[in-house]
Amino acid sequence: MSVLSPKRVIQFVVASLLAVPLLANHPSPRIQAKMAFDESTGTGVLFGGRGGEDPATGLTHGIDETWLWVRDQWIQQFPATRPSKRSAHAMVYDSKRGRVLVFAGRAESTQLRGKVNLLNDLWQWKNGEWQQLDAGNAPPVRQHADLAYDRVRDRVVMFGGYRYAADNRTIEPLYDTWEFDGESWTEVQTSANGPKVDKPLLAYDIQRKETMLVGIDTAFKTLMFRWNPETRSWGSVTADPMPPCVHESTLVYQTHNQTLNLTGGLCTGVNTGDEVWQWDGTAWTKLDARLGNFPASRTNGSAYAYDTVNKRLVRFGGSSNFGLLLESTTYTLRDQDWRFMATPYRPSPRSLMTFRRDPVRGLVLFGGLTEFSTGTTIGYNSDLWRYSSDQGWSRLDDFADPGDCVTPASAFDIDRNVLVVVCGGQDVWEWNGETWKTVTPRPVPDFRRFAAVAYDQNIKKTVMFGGYDNINYRDETWTWDGAVWTRLRPNKKPGNRAQISMWYDTRAKKTILYSGVGRPNIDEHVTRYADMWSFDGTNWTEMTKTAAPGIRFGTQVTVDPRDGKVLLFGGLRATIDEDDNIDQFYANDTWLWDGAAGTWTQIQTENAPFARQNGAFEFDETSGKFVLYGGFAGQLYLSDTWLFDGTNWTPVQEKPQDFRRRAVRQ
Repeated sequence: MSVLSPKRVIQFVVASLLAVPLLANHPSPRIQAKMAFDESTGTGVLFGGRGGEDPATGLTHGIDETWLWVRDQWIQQFPATRPSKRSAHAMVYDSKRGRVLVFAGRAESTQLRGKVNLLNDLWQWKNGEWQQLDAGNAPPVRQHADLAYDRVRDRVVMFGGYRYAADNRTIEPLYDTWEFDGESWTEVQTSANGPKVDKPLLAYDIQRKETMLVGIDTAFKTLMFRWNPETRSWGSVTADPMPPCVHESTLVYQTHNQTLNLTGGLCTGVNTGDEVWQWDGTAWTKLDARLGNFPASRTNGSAYAYDTVNKRLVRFGGSSNFGLLLESTTYTLRDQDWRFMATPYRPSPRSLMTFRRDPVRGLVLFGGLTEFSTGTTIGYNSDLWRYSSDQGWSRLDDFADPGDCVTPASAFDIDRNVLVVVCGGQDVWEWNGETWKTVTPRPVPDFRRFAAVAYDQNIKKTVMFGGYDNINYRDETWTWDGAVWTRLRPNKKPGNRAQISMWYDTRAKKTILYSGVGRPNIDEHVTRYADMWSFDGTNWTEMTKTAAPGIRFGTQVTVDPRDGKVLLFGGLRATIDEDDNIDQFYANDTWLWDGAAGTWTQIQTENAPFARQNGAFEFDETSGKFVLYGGFAGQLYLSDTWLFDGTNWTPVQEKPQDFRRRAVRQ
């Protein structure tokens, strides 16, 4: 989350009602992701999508994440090669070759702001890897096309979509039909001769051995066609009634009752809930599908796949309330039974959490910010987790915890052997490995967000600096001794700022501060910093440095206890040109700070994690590696775990049996 974004109301009541999904590991909110069910492995494959507009960069960011849906669990994959970031693409399962195909889509350009590039590349997912296929005679670039796989003829059928007109600004529909035989594409009906169907949905009816097309006309009226491969033409199909809300809906074939299922979508008029319709080859039937006592909310742009193992439809994400809110919920549907799915075996996607090394108990993660649905519900978690190299993540008991701890900041007090957590820059909670306790000392610092905290081993106190009170950035220095807050008044100090990198340098025996964002007062422009300061317990001193990582804030920083050197990863970077134009972007570079030499050195790594800010970063003494978890980038809250050995980054790939084993233990 960027401190430059507008203040948003934290709806604690709603967040508490949604506490269960906030504890589940799942992809972040997104729209226009796609999913197909891989029958050869019994898993759903989710790829791509896009988030909401990111206020920090002013861009809508595409996504290139791959997730598998395995027995009620989401498991993220980290293939070395993958399709580029995209949304509104098409996916289908090729049963003969045991592979999932991805075709075309839209790519949000981060170089040319606001521009969208359309694609026409073809990829396959097989044996846990993505591979681009060199398919001849590819159809022109497009988005919102759809695919179906004809199992009898061994052909992938593709219809329609949208492209840019000659002016590169106007979107125009395509009505062409193509077939892919496994090696090359063939145009079997031109756009001029195809049916005028917008937002096409394709599905292959296995029982009746036919490819069906459902869509809308320019007046949003539902249209339906059947593909005739012999005449290479679409034959119109009439039925009464027809599903009324086909725009942005999804069509899949269900093996357990040999029907086509159509659900989701947008209607003009009153939102009455997700209608579910089934086609039996002759007529449409509307089902009274409900979630508990309430209809599931109408969504568009969700990802759907039919789980042939468990005989149910799986739905993830999308947008509700006519496209205004992005979601990260997962539902399953079998006939008339909607079910909400949650798997609380890992921390949920989040940022601004605390992650500290307890010399006795290992790595401990607390709290953090999760956006359940983009733009509507922002919740601060109150869960406590432990990470170990042999067991991965495990949930700790957190009774009488700090609750909704706003922008938590923490430090581990090695002299008193407690984790110190500061909520909102003022409320202090301490965890001794078994219980939480809090005190209410006087005076108390004013409320603030994004303050920096570090435990200073020299003065044996926790140091807090800066923060943002929703109006002004602060430049106050406070210390906490376990009982009392004390405000210090140094002769010189860093400028008013927040989202600072701060740590205790065991070599210099001082607390070090780097970068941040702020301004002296509300009447001045925001300043992005790249300076460094040291604190000796009384005063701040500006430091000289070489080859610094540059202007950035919200970086991930940790200290290597073996040699006292500091690792910095990513953050929200900024470059300023000679005309004072500012460009902000998320970074994924790795830097090393040597406090003895006073130098920064960039480490050239392989397979770096996705760019991010405000993630969790700490050293694991058991494995001798650094652990990175979660963070935020481009309106996406992340939930991936990476290990760094000092040279290379490696993603931690959890497997279904890990979840099963840990669930029994809990």
